[in-house]
Amino acid sequence: MKRHVFETYHPAVLLLYLVAAAALSMVSMHPVFLGISLICGCAYAAVLKGARKFLRASWFFALFALAVALCNPLFGGSGATLLFYIGSRPVTVEALWYGGCAGMMLLSVLVWFQCWQELMTSDRFYCLFGRILPIAAMTVSMTLRFIPLVARRGAEISFAQKALVGQRGEAEPIAWAEPDPPNAACTAMCAGMPRKRQGVRAAAESGDRGTAAPQDLCKADADVRRGIEEKASKKTQNKLRLKNLTVLVGMTMEDAIETADAMRARGYSGMRRKKGPARTAWQSRPLRAGDWALLVLFGALAAFSAGMMALFRARFYPKMAIPALPVWAAAPYALLLLFPLLIEGRDRLLWRRFRL
Repeated sequence: MKRHVFETYHPAVLLLYLVAAAALSMVSMHPVFLGISLICGCAYAAVLKGARKFLRASWFFALFALAVALCNPLFGGSGATLLFYIGSRPVTVEALWYGGCAGMMLLSVLVWFQCWQELMTSDRFYCLFGRILPIAAMTVSMTLRFIPLVARRGAEISFAQKALVGQRGEAEPIAWAEPDPPNAACTAMCAGMPRKRQGVRAAAESGDRGTAAPQDLCKADADVRRGIEEKASKKTQNKLRLKNLTVLVGMTMEDAIETADAMRARGYSGMRRKKGPARTAWQSRPLRAGDWALLVLFGALAAFSAGMMALFRARFYPKMAIPALPVWAAAPYALLLLFPLLIEGRDRLLWRRFRL
């Protein structure tokens, strides 16, 4: 897995950056601040996850945000500038603007939480809170680990059940492709096949004791395939899903028991022992001067951005008032969110330069 430059800093730096990015995205409804947050979040998530994987994971979030933006004028008819009526519901300009900004805010927060998922791993979280809150830190870190693990195991169980379709009648049938019309290849393959095959229902029903014609064989096989698809009722599919869920729960409980036994054998239950040394908490490395400098920088930029968001506050009801945002007020916020991308681009430029 590729390691990015920003991931090499202390977990406290990553936590402060992600908390500041997500929190500031929630408190402002100004379109400029929301646009900066959304663009920077999408760019950084595409760098962390890969552009194709990010787009594949975010299309549902985008549709959900669009639905929020479109539904707000239908349920919130406040505003002074009337556009038109939908039935007895008035649609106003203020409601449209508020819905659009609310959708952008929701989408930007969801994108930043995707960055959180890539950066704040269970090890980093436990490194930060293992000494202060050992039980809570362990619980959260194990939860962060088990969510993708359970999803991956569920997919594996589903694939394994589908692979048993030729041996177990209860498995989910394969979606057969529609056969091509009989040709020379089909005739050569089907010629000489005994009529005792299950696929030769047409020949059996006709009473012919000899060898069926190739065209009848192909047609009979297609009928059998269609019959298998028709018999795959919803009841059978629900039984298969319930069986997969049962297997998944059993595997998860078994793994939890093994994890608990392993932790007890390693002495995790005795954090403060009366006899012998107490357990130590894992820590990747101590805070260095560069980490302290970044903590101060991120804190100052976040505080300044919060002040600018309070000063240039957008109002939508009853009449829309969005103040013009100067460059000096938005630049610190953009610098805060673009910092990982800037150091990542600098590292890649230096790498290409020294490589040449």
